[in-house]
Amino acid sequence: MEVYLDRPMRYVDRAANLYIDFPAGRLHLSGEEAVKYMRFRHDALGDYARLDRIKAVATQVARKAQDPRVWPALAAALREVWRELDTDLSLEEVLDYLPYARDFQVALATLPTREGAGTYLYVDEARRGELLAALFGGPPLAPPPGLPVRLRGDAGLIAWGRAFLEREGVEVRTEEAEVARSAVYASDPAVGRYYAGLFHLSVIAPHRPLAEVVVELGPDLLH
Repeated sequence: MEVYLDRPMRYVDRAANLYIDFPAGRLHLSGEEAVKYMRFRHDALGDYARLDRIKAVATQVARKAQDPRVWPALAAALREVWRELDTDLSLEEVLDYLPYARDFQVALATLPTREGAGTYLYVDEARRGELLAALFGGPPLAPPPGLPVRLRGDAGLIAWGRAFLEREGVEVRTEEAEVARSAVYASDPAVGRYYAGLFHLSVIAPHRPLAEVVVELGPDLLH
């Protein structure tokens, strides 16, 4: 998988056998390195940032699973995972559904939380239903009003994305930036699904509120 770090990621925990030493910049991580990337929590946002990294990895894995060329390797990996799961489904039953993976769209969000004693967080049951309804409901037929949209990526992809959105009647701000993987980021999952549907991208609802929709267009769109 590919990630982009704006600063080095370094941490050592000998008791947990965790040794992380990633330089800043664009990185291509192996499976073992991706696990280290997800486990890192020693920055200002702690576990909240770790949740966003887990979402980023899960999104890339899910998108990779849509490529039939990786299905043999995926099946072999699932055989290892299945030994650790407690489920009444057989692995063969699950593998039968692999062809349907080509049509699914990925959407990831952090459930609303409330603070408990000490540093514990608990799921906010009152708000959970609202988020799930927005996440799994039908897509809106028109651009959601009132929320600004920002396009991030290289100049060529931004120009294409801007022209595409303007045909939909959406005004955008642009920002040239290094983007590792294309995705849509929005605090409102329903709004995010609209733009994700336009670009056929994954939608990610980050843990921090966003005052805009961010559409990141990376080089993976060209492959």
